[in-house]
Amino acid sequence: MMHARPQVAARPIREREPGMGDDEPIVSVCIVNWNCRELLRRCLTTLHERPQGVPFETIVVDNASADGAAEMVAADFPQVNLIRNAVNLGFSKGNNQAATAAHGRYFFFLNNDTEILHPEWLERM
Repeated sequence: MMHARPQVAARPIREREPGMGDDEPIVSVCIVNWNCRELLRRCLTTLHERPQGVPFETIVVDNASADGAAEMVAADFPQVNLIRNAVNLGFSKGNNQAATAAHGRYFFFLNNDTEILHPEWLERM
């Protein structure tokens, strides 16, 4: 006998405020980085070169990388909200910083070694 899976609705982190335009992000993609410049470059490139199907923003928290990662983000991805930490505050605090800066209704915490292969994956999620 097959059992039906219960339907689980995603609950928003934040309610959309009245008057928010269509250009306001629905999803905040939050990425914490430490000394992974090339992985982060591939992650951001694949994220931003494919249509996602929903308005989104990207927030990168750089934990005092010594490999030029923050400078690369600032130069190559001006659409990204970059938070530069003077010291490595760690993964959890970095995610909390990104969430505090986020404007989206939903948060999506993405690892910096992720490459996006499919367009509109964010909308489907």
